[in-house]
Amino acid sequence: MIEILPGEASGKKIPERARKALDQFADGRRAVIAQRQEYTFGQLWKLWQADREQDGKSNAIHKYNWVSLAPVFENRNPASAKADDYRNYAKARFALGRAPDTVHTELIRLRQCLKWAFDSNLIERAPLVWLPSAGRKRDRVLTPDEAKALLIAARSSDPHVNLFIILLFSTGGRHTAILDLEWSRIDFRRRVIDLEVDLPPDPMNKSWRKGRAEMVMTQIAYDVLLVAHDARSPSGFVVEHGGARLTTCRDGFRAACERAGLGWYVEDGKGGKRFKTDVTPHTIRHTIASWADDENVDVKEIAQLLGHEDERTTRLTYIHARPEKTATAAAMIDKRLAALPNLIDETRNKECSEAEVVPSPVKSTKPETDTIGIIEGE
Repeated sequence: MIEILPGEASGKKIPERARKALDQFADGRRAVIAQRQEYTFGQLWKLWQADREQDGKSNAIHKYNWVSLAPVFENRNPASAKADDYRNYAKARFALGRAPDTVHTELIRLRQCLKWAFDSNLIERAPLVWLPSAGRKRDRVLTPDEAKALLIAARSSDPHVNLFIILLFSTGGRHTAILDLEWSRIDFRRRVIDLEVDLPPDPMNKSWRKGRAEMVMTQIAYDVLLVAHDARSPSGFVVEHGGARLTTCRDGFRAACERAGLGWYVEDGKGGKRFKTDVTPHTIRHTIASWADDENVDVKEIAQLLGHEDERTTRLTYIHARPEKTATAAAMIDKRLAALPNLIDETRNKECSEAEVVPSPVKSTKPETDTIGIIEGE
């Protein structure tokens, strides 16, 4: 607010000092807007990732997303991006064989980045990011034969890959929990595996990790862990390679899936073929949950196995509806229809009798002369 000093005009004429103050404010506002308009997607992404790291959050998955997003958006200004730019990006990704939910997730990450930038007052507004359909929900569950094929294929993998896959099946744990597992949390005497990691409280760390379970060892896990324990390295981690902890086992797992025949091949655009699979380490987690449900294991116990605090997560996300689970309903329908004796035979007899009756031709009631006249007139 500009104070009107004695001797200055007021009312009809704006004092000169007030006009200068307004001009300075407008210039500052234009400078802020100009600065906001200069940020590119790439610059905002780096700032967003740095902010997440300060809060102790993981950016591992985001890095993979940015590898795909960067060639298209890195040097673009968010304000100039239109819906067609996102549509064209999605079309190009689909043409490379990427799954709908993968492309959907990549663009969701871009939207999250822009929302953070807007909330941080780095951009004037958060532009709308067009999103493709996420496609059908992934509900892949391995059959026993597929699981057997994968475990057999794992035997010819490197020892750490074989151990990784066996522990996935034996615990139903997330792949990150298996890679974080240390020997100090393996109790051979009690035959217990504790996948949970006790982290010291840090009020500055906003990272949140999903629940992990403490569970009884399966026999196959006990046997393979005894062998691995004898050859353990100083790293202290159960799944390790070259004496060092692993942060991923993706390539080894994928190679095992290829040997097991759990996938297909697509053209790579260079005259060759590339292996694709819809089986991931997380697929095994879903498989174990569904197998437990098939054996009528109580959902509370399944939730405990998976490290879920709320059994609704287990029921809605991990226990899948499959055709085999409709067998009881199908048997009920057969039982009720049995009350209609010879229903199928009677239906067949009726169809046969109708087929044997040949209808006689219908004679025209119109005089022949009329017909001839019509033809001649045409």
